Amino acid sequence: MTAAADTGAFPIGGLEKCSFVDFPGTLAAVVFTRGCNLRCRYCHNPQLLSAARSASDIALSEVLTFLQSRVGLLQGVAVTGGEPLLHAGLSDFLSEARRLGMRLKLDTNGMFPDRLEQLLSSKARPDYVALDFKDVPEGYAFLCGAESGAPALESLRVLRKSGVPFEVRTTVCAPLHSADRLSRMAEFLAPGEKWFLQRFRDGEILCRDAGFQPPDAGWLKELADSFRAERQLDCRVR
Repeated sequence: MTAAADTGAFPIGGLEKCSFVDFPGTLAAVVFTRGCNLRCRYCHNPQLLSAARSASDIALSEVLTFLQSRVGLLQGVAVTGGEPLLHAGLSDFLSEARRLGMRLKLDTNGMFPDRLEQLLSSKARPDYVALDFKDVPEGYAFLCGAESGAPALESLRVLRKSGVPFEVRTTVCAPLHSADRLSRMAEFLAPGEKWFLQRFRDGEILCRDAGFQPPDAGWLKELADSFRAERQLDCRVR
């Protein structure tokens, strides 16, 4: 690990030592980076939004020592956030995990397509990527505080070109994500692509006064079924 990455270029705000659900088909540790460029109203990890150091942060050396101790037991590492692509030390960390024989997964909000493309063409290339697709492009301003969702669509194009297996995921919030709105989002996806519709969960979110509610489970499943039948998307509820 480079000195730069070991002195704050890869701030770690949390570690889940074993997960069966975060990396498809892979028993993985989950590393939560600190810092995010978005302020999504429904964010369930508001404590990770700031990149400033916290007393609860985990030293990078501690995480690497843990991964070393789990060689032969864990199969991979999933890096999420926050937004991992904010950090210069991401590539170094992934390279170290690869050296230990770990498979690599990246979760990203898609707002840094150039950095994503660079990572996908490097030796630290992830084996799997989960890309957030939060709303119709013009809806990102209200929902996330971003000018537009266009960068996320560019990241989608980067992933298609890379050949790396990926999924697209959307946190569905009622009443914001109507059937019409989700249908408009579906138009940006290609037949066969994986699209996971994740039900919003109430709780300690960034904007408690946003008025979001979990969508009806039956309604969401019917919508996913229609996207599979009518648009040939691999669309499922998570």
